Amino acid sequence: MFTLSFSERMGFTTISDTIQFKSMNERLHNDIYNFCSNLLRKLKSKSQFSWEFENELQNNVWQNLYHKSLNHSPDSFNEILESLLSEKDFYKTYDLLEFILQNYGDSDSDITTINSILRKDRSGYRFIKNKLVPISSNIDLKNLKHGINSGIDNGHLEMALKELSEPSKQNYTIVMKEAIDAVEFATHQISVSLFNGKPKDSMKQSISILEKNGFIDNHSAYLTALSKLYGYSSDSGIRHPKDRPYKFDQADATFMLEICSAFISMLKFKLAEYQNNNK
Repeated sequence: MFTLSFSERMGFTTISDTIQFKSMNERLHNDIYNFCSNLLRKLKSKSQFSWEFENELQNNVWQNLYHKSLNHSPDSFNEILESLLSEKDFYKTYDLLEFILQNYGDSDSDITTINSILRKDRSGYRFIKNKLVPISSNIDLKNLKHGINSGIDNGHLEMALKELSEPSKQNYTIVMKEAIDAVEFATHQISVSLFNGKPKDSMKQSISILEKNGFIDNHSAYLTALSKLYGYSSDSGIRHPKDRPYKFDQADATFMLEICSAFISMLKFKLAEYQNNNK
């Protein structure tokens, strides 16, 4: 749990209101460094041969993250870690952070801790399933987690998240396609398994079936908006190639992933409620 210091609460110290997507200030650099240092110190204390652990860690990072020759490796992993403090390319710091957590993080509390740091320091990224992804709020993060863990989207949300978290050359069209495909699959699966849905029903038809059977009883304008979102994804070339070139950016992809994750999350809760009431 992180709280504001006295100087921050009293306004003596300036707190940046800018979300950091393409930069990293000194405070964020330092806090990531301290997190990595503390995590590795904890892991070394659990290792019977701490020097062997550090040597293995150093070689792993040097070979598999940086792809450099071991003949030119630093004398210790601390030298690699120290480079975080002077690294000008912010994304390289995130590369090392993600690599360490994916390969050496040993508990969910590690993810919770670093996400708290990233939130406190106004980073535009959070960890979901050991992947660092762009995010805009804690509510978005919660919906993404619930949606990905729902089990009713056929893995489409995780595929979207994987593409969004690629270190370079993200295909935002794929992110948006996988997100809307998740909604289509989930609504279709529920309408067919619980009601009178047909295998070839469109998402609009599946939503209509769920509404008629009282499974979802939201305002009609909300459900219409979801159907139109599906129509937009087809018309804009997300789901089917178009002659007209459409350009999508990170904001478009993140919005689509967030709204579709929220809807999947809602469907999962509705499904659990329906199953409990119809035992």
